[in-house]
Amino acid sequence: MMKSLTSKIPGAKNITQLPTPYTISYWWNLGSLLGVLMSIQIMTGLLLVMYFSTSESEAFNSIITLMREVKFGFLLRFMHLNGASFIFMTMYAHMFKGLMYSSFMLPGSWLTGNLILFLMILVAFMGYVIPWGNMSFWAATVITSFMSAIPILGESILYWIWGGYSITGRTLQFFFTLHYLLPFAISAIAMIHLLLLHKKGSSNPLGAHSHMLKTKFHPFFTNKDMMNITTLMIMSWLLISYPYWSSDPENFSYADRLSSPINIQPEWYFLPMYGFLRSSDSKLGGLILMISMILMFSMLPWWILQDLNHFKLWDMLLLMFLLTTLTTGWVASWSADAYYSTWLTFLIPTYFAWFTITWMMAMINHTLFND
Repeated sequence: MMKSLTSKIPGAKNITQLPTPYTISYWWNLGSLLGVLMSIQIMTGLLLVMYFSTSESEAFNSIITLMREVKFGFLLRFMHLNGASFIFMTMYAHMFKGLMYSSFMLPGSWLTGNLILFLMILVAFMGYVIPWGNMSFWAATVITSFMSAIPILGESILYWIWGGYSITGRTLQFFFTLHYLLPFAISAIAMIHLLLLHKKGSSNPLGAHSHMLKTKFHPFFTNKDMMNITTLMIMSWLLISYPYWSSDPENFSYADRLSSPINIQPEWYFLPMYGFLRSSDSKLGGLILMISMILMFSMLPWWILQDLNHFKLWDMLLLMFLLTTLTTGWVASWSADAYYSTWLTFLIPTYFAWFTITWMMAMINHTLFND
């Protein structure tokens, strides 16, 4: 029956017959879990679009109407709202697994993964603006104003995004359009990501590349994907018990141009990047630091030319990276004061120093290994 099913579904045979190492663990379930969560996010988004108004005066009210009057509208919104948090939680864990097991040794899949991350950040930010609550409005005002720091073209880009000389309903329509379209582009890139992975095969804890140590993905590893069902059950419980666990109270009020929140900040999954953005005294400096933070990952395939999975200091370096990133996000949630600047002055150089230290250690390890 499985053979007849895979023969009818395009590409299904490539997935079920994917050569998979015997030694992979639950870390390797994160990719398929991301696919499931992304599918749920797209489906709930398509249903929510039917009830949303892109008018500046009606956007906030259309969400209230959805929550109160549309059958199961509250559930759709909570699934989409908290689904973004689950996606970023899983995506960051998936990236950390990639670092842990040197997935950057496969440049194609690594770079497409980085592109997906960048597009996901854009999509999530635009989605955060769409409800037109007070925090959404002011977060959009602060973040988009950084575009003006770009030399020569900065102001033109900013006014093009705003659709005028300040944030208006045209800005909302611009963000809504891209928020609707970009997930389909992400889905296409995710398919390329999978195809490139299939070309080389999965990485594994032992770093073994021989096909003698691999087996078919189905049925041996589809059972492990039951983890996805467990995760969805936990997600459902959180949706029912704590639907607003990831929401900011400031976003429950309508956008007010005359009253900004006490502490303007984005969703929790943007906090590390927000810390880099606010760490510099100049807008351009903050923008460069934030973009560099993401681009550093894209450089790893050219900087590190050897699998670091068995390198003795690799675990310590990974712990250093994890603590630095988490602490940066935690500090970014504070209101700006003297302590805020002091912490970031230490954390930002530490983050970039990590890549330099890793490169040096990889070179030393490579030299010793060759000798």
